[in-house]
Amino acid sequence: MTQVSQPFRQLAAALDKTRSGMTPKMRQTIRLNGFGNWLLMNGIHRGWNHPTGTLSLTGPPNRENKAASKYFDYANWVPAFINLLWLSRGEIKLRGVPKDVSRWVDLKKRHIQVQCSFSQEEKRKKKSTNYSLTEKDTFSTNVNLEAVIPSREVLGPATNLGLELTLFQYQTCPFCCKVRAFLEFYGIPFKIVEVNPVMRQQLKFSKYRKVPILIAQEKDSLYQLNDSSVIISLLGSFLVDVSGGLESMLKYYVPLVYTNDEGKEIEEVMNKYFVMYGENAKRDGDETLKKEREWRKWADNDFVHILSPNIYRTFDEALQSFNYFSVVGEWGKNFSTLERLVVIYVGAAAMYLVGKKLKKKYRLKEDVRQSLYDYSRLWMKEVGSNRKFMGGNIPNLADLAVYGLLSSIEGCMAFQDLLDNTNIGPWYQNVKESVKKHDGYHIIKA
Repeated sequence: MTQVSQPFRQLAAALDKTRSGMTPKMRQTIRLNGFGNWLLMNGIHRGWNHPTGTLSLTGPPNRENKAASKYFDYANWVPAFINLLWLSRGEIKLRGVPKDVSRWVDLKKRHIQVQCSFSQEEKRKKKSTNYSLTEKDTFSTNVNLEAVIPSREVLGPATNLGLELTLFQYQTCPFCCKVRAFLEFYGIPFKIVEVNPVMRQQLKFSKYRKVPILIAQEKDSLYQLNDSSVIISLLGSFLVDVSGGLESMLKYYVPLVYTNDEGKEIEEVMNKYFVMYGENAKRDGDETLKKEREWRKWADNDFVHILSPNIYRTFDEALQSFNYFSVVGEWGKNFSTLERLVVIYVGAAAMYLVGKKLKKKYRLKEDVRQSLYDYSRLWMKEVGSNRKFMGGNIPNLADLAVYGLLSSIEGCMAFQDLLDNTNIGPWYQNVKESVKKHDGYHIIKA
């Protein structure tokens, strides 16, 4: 296991010392953000201890409890600030000596600015750079739900949560399938708006132009939730204790924006894979939750990238896949005949070429089917032969993530080949049955 560098140990120890002088509300903020565990358990594999540099603090962030209280109210800034080491791959120093937290974090502008100094090796490639992290509020939306005509509605028993959900999606988008698997598992009813994958006119209301987008109505408020993993973590946190409402969970998933060396604006949610359990966290469950987060990340960062090269392996397979998408997405009902044919034939041709690029980009085997089999065997090895699911007797969020991604290709030739050549079939059918029966709803009731 990679050792934690001394500055991180000092920072974690300093923050722990402030707990004794905190109010219950402030201590709850720490628990919900799980900063200590986040730092020591999850930061290591993100590259904080990068060989080309280390984090250096020019002053203690908790000079007094009063300052610390300001800091903990904005606890999400911490992973964002330290995570710059991963982004810049160099030594990070604060600009100036922070006498208190208000100089470290501009609470009014909700903004952090740091200076990144690179090692000699990195200096040959880059110059010292200023990075700026800014909090971005993307939860508000101007969508007029009264003018939106849903393609269909998915029913479920969890009708007393105080939420009305509308999912903008492509039926066979892996990330959309992942969100649907989560919602159906917990029995949460929602409406679906099928988006034209070429025209995307259904997303005119949003600056964010990807799917899935989940619009959540809570009383008189509308919230736009982007990114499948953020949606799942945020709703998962909400389900831990619904009494506080969805609004109380939004602050833990605020995106941070920075501009990279190429001048491109990058947006990232630092708590993307974290469910805020608060008082309901199990003391003996840290390792289990860590595994769950790791495999959720693996699903997003690795497993999903082998799907497209497989279902678009040849033009004939690409065409078969798009015809399947047309059937399950009910394109004949939702789009005009011309739109449907354009999407099928133009989409198949385009994705056949994209599949070739993805194969090269992710260094898949010459026969991409073998990569699909290898990744699936790796997953089943983690599930093990003595467990029904990775979560034990009931699917956890990692099970739902991998199942959701795989369900997007269920009607394609690649999926049948996968069942014929690996042992993933029984696990897949077990998760499918659990989702269909809304097994997660019993957890909510309990």
